[in-house]
Amino acid sequence: RVNMSCYSSVALADSLEGPVLSVSMDAEENMLVVGARDGSLTVSQMHSEEINETAGRRLAERDLNMEEIGITMRETMPELHTQETSEWDIQDCENPGICSFARDITDPGAYSIQDAKLKSEEDHAKAQAEQKKKRVRERVSEIRQELEMLHSKNEQIPTNRLSVAEVTIDQEHINFLSSDMENKIEEVRTELAWTMEFHERGMQKLRDFFLSRLDFERIEVFGFNSPHRVSTFRCPSMSQELQSNLARLHELIFAAGQDEDEDGGLGDFGSTLGGGMAGTLKSTLRLDGKAGDGADGGAGGAENAMSGAELRELRRQQRRERKQQMQELEKAKPSDSYEDPQDLEAIAHAEATLGNYTLKTSDTYKVPENQRMNAEKKRRQMFLLEESMHAIKTEFNHRVLALRDFRQQVRQEVQRDIAALKEIDQQLETTT
Repeated sequence: RVNMSCYSSVALADSLEGPVLSVSMDAEENMLVVGARDGSLTVSQMHSEEINETAGRRLAERDLNMEEIGITMRETMPELHTQETSEWDIQDCENPGICSFARDITDPGAYSIQDAKLKSEEDHAKAQAEQKKKRVRERVSEIRQELEMLHSKNEQIPTNRLSVAEVTIDQEHINFLSSDMENKIEEVRTELAWTMEFHERGMQKLRDFFLSRLDFERIEVFGFNSPHRVSTFRCPSMSQELQSNLARLHELIFAAGQDEDEDGGLGDFGSTLGGGMAGTLKSTLRLDGKAGDGADGGAGGAENAMSGAELRELRRQQRRERKQQMQELEKAKPSDSYEDPQDLEAIAHAEATLGNYTLKTSDTYKVPENQRMNAEKKRRQMFLLEESMHAIKTEFNHRVLALRDFRQQVRQEVQRDIAALKEIDQQLETTT
């Protein structure tokens, strides 16, 4: 008995034109296939087990929440198996009683009447051209054989032989053919000249871009029967701008060196302090020397003017004054446990604020002029650094190339020694 109190409603086709002609389920009753008059074929996924269970519960229980059952049915719906349309097993049109659709031709090598016709016409034209060429070649071959036979007969005649000019029937035609061949060759050369120039210019541009700006290309040197290897640096040459900046910088360094030599023996210390500090130090030394000379001269004159007793009395008085000053200093000396409040405050400030300073931490300290850093000095240092890097790479590359030359020399010597050993073995009829 059919129970229509519980059913599932599915909206398919366009619901306007034509009836539904065919309805079918798969073997597991999980798919519903519907064919309609409008030409549509629709496949719907069904949850047959859940539908049957819901129908049984509907007979037993009247009050069911169909929304919750619909949500549960969607959550427990089995996964739909997908398949490419090219793998569908569709019956061919030739099968009797089955109306199917014609498949599109997607294979470029598939047979086509139009392509076959065009190909046959092309093959026929090629065959006719080849036959005509063959007839012309055969005729030319016959004429060549006849001419060679006439030449051989002419050579066999003992007297009154014909010369090459006399044998030639139409010299103007031969000259025309020769000039025409030369003109064609010249035309081909003219046509190829642009292509040759184009490729040569392109090659030259690539060579200039990748190789002309290199002092050393990357070269690997392998060891004998070992995996060890060493390679050179791919070292680009220094630009013209860098070379000009380095030239000006070296001129400045040379001029600074000459100025240091003229400063009077300060040497490395003068170069470390810079021009301003070196001049200040030199003037200070000169003034101290003059002051010392004047004091010595005055003391010598006073000693010459004083007598021995006066001189001894003056020295005693100086000793007493120094002793008195020492006593006053000893009295003013603080105890060992005394700590100056200013020192304590400075120490506390230093502990609180002292960091990783490259300069001195004094608030009144001023960096000397020659030790101050600016953009121009850093730029000069960068130039010198690039020059040093280039020099190190160049030196290393020269050493690697020298190693390669030495390796080639050793290889040639070994090959020469092996060849000499083989000659000795051949002479002695032995094997080393």
